[in-house]
Amino acid sequence: MLQITCILFVIVVSIQAQGHGSLEIEMQCLEELNMTMGQVLPYIHTITDPKDKEGVGEFLACAWKEHGIIDENGHVSGENVAKYIIDIYSSLNLTNEQEDQIREESKQCEKLKAKELSTLAVKVKNCILITVDNLSFLPNP
Repeated sequence: MLQITCILFVIVVSIQAQGHGSLEIEMQCLEELNMTMGQVLPYIHTITDPKDKEGVGEFLACAWKEHGIIDENGHVSGENVAKYIIDIYSSLNLTNEQEDQIREESKQCEKLKAKELSTLAVKVKNCILITVDNLSFLPNP
């Protein structure tokens, strides 16, 4: 049991070290929704069906609202999507031109719509993954 706990700790620390300076918002959302990182992690870095059979949409909606990526009315901020991506890849010391490319590519996410915020949240996650994939200077998460 101790081995499993240590392995999970190393995984979470390495995920945090690779990207976000802080996972505070994500951890808060997990706590609010009584979920664990283990429940959502398998679906975070892959394109998934917006119907959300995996059940991570509520978690993503919580996180995206806190990051200012989506609002209660279902609007998506392309600028905040770009800020989020730039934050994840801050350790790459991106050039101004690369950041501008991220901002431009992130605008596509503003077009997303859905009746449910959880569905929209999954669509936004997928859009972020597609945006990163379209920018050859960014490694896939």
